[in-house]
Amino acid sequence: MGRDPEYLAFMRRRLAEAPAPGGGVEAARRVLAADLARSPRPPVETVRDLVVDGAAGPLPARLYRPAARGPAPVLVYFHGGGWVLGDVDSYDPVVRALAAASGVAWVSVGYRRPPEDPYPAAPDDAAAAVGWVAAHAAGLGLDPRRVGVAGDSAGGQIAAVAAGRLRAPGPARPVLQVLLYPALDLRRDPPRPPDPDG
Repeated sequence: MGRDPEYLAFMRRRLAEAPAPGGGVEAARRVLAADLARSPRPPVETVRDLVVDGAAGPLPARLYRPAARGPAPVLVYFHGGGWVLGDVDSYDPVVRALAAASGVAWVSVGYRRPPEDPYPAAPDDAAAAVGWVAAHAAGLGLDPRRVGVAGDSAGGQIAAVAAGRLRAPGPARPVLQVLLYPALDLRRDPPRPPDPDG
């Protein structure tokens, strides 16, 4: 079975553009942001910056709401980035695509990251942010009875932890988890991605 030529070309470009080791966390954050900035940004009916309550103070967030009648279901989203990289701005193209494809509202939340804020800052922020969205849903045109959590990679793990913390019956209990390639089982290292040239 052959490999898709577009995928091979993409992988060759990625490997050629890989930054040199070193440069620190801030450099890695800039590289990821620049990489994601090249992604398409699908239109979404409403995109609105918010500030939500985290466990230790305010957090940046962004509401993406496709056109809908009445209160929309919502997923509170936590971005990937190896627990260290990424933020609401850099993941904007990703969440726009998710909102456009799903037809539900998304609230992307920027959580505290290491090394500045070590564990358990991120899951603490995630649980607090889900509670904030549930409490303020009606004022945002969202359905407070249909609040779920979502995340990709490290954000998938953070979303799963938040859902576990909020599992007791109550208004902040998520009704759904959408976990995109979540980091849930770290007992073994994953295999390296395939070399595009075999």
